[in-house]
Amino acid sequence: CALPISQGQILLKDGLNNNVMALSNAQFTVSATFASMSSSQTLSLTGNTAVVIDQTGAGGTLKISAGGQNIASNSGDIIIGSANAGSGGISGDTVVKTGTSKTGNSGGISVFTGQATGGKGGKVTLSVGQGNTGIGGYVSLTAGPSLVTGGTLTVLSGISGTSTSGVVVIRSPNSGTNGVSGFMKFATGTSGSGASGRLAVSSGSA
Repeated sequence: CALPISQGQILLKDGLNNNVMALSNAQFTVSATFASMSSSQTLSLTGNTAVVIDQTGAGGTLKISAGGQNIASNSGDIIIGSANAGSGGISGDTVVKTGTSKTGNSGGISVFTGQATGGKGGKVTLSVGQGNTGIGGYVSLTAGPSLVTGGTLTVLSGISGTSTSGVVVIRSPNSGTNGVSGFMKFATGTSGSGASGRLAVSSGSA
């Protein structure tokens, strides 16, 4: 598509006289079938108000990966998060979500580590930062609502092909010097029609 032209811009054109790049003090625009940016050290994209990376084509993929698979060393880290707040504000939110669906299921979100050879698989940690006033921040795991039957929430330990499966630990931590430890609550929801749900604790067969 043709790039808009305004006074004071620098334009780069292809062999068919199509505008490929427009550069001005207010905007930098590239229009191409394939665009690549690379650096031997660090490639930085910085915006004063926002940085938008958007894949606009139908069914395309947006991939962000840290390099290293072609060298005999560690691969790089990927850090996604908001910056620290200034002295008079709060830090920004980080939101990971899929889009809505018009027909059929909406997209899923998968968080997992890669398989290890000669070591343990990487860990997945979900943790809330420490506060210094009031009650600490909470972690909420909620399965999807539905007009028919709600989704299932499953917590499983790791399976072993030849030995013991992993342990599942659900507990409140020890209290501080001037408090009591938190309580544990296991309950089913109320029922609008018929019996409420069951609460079952069992071990597997030997």
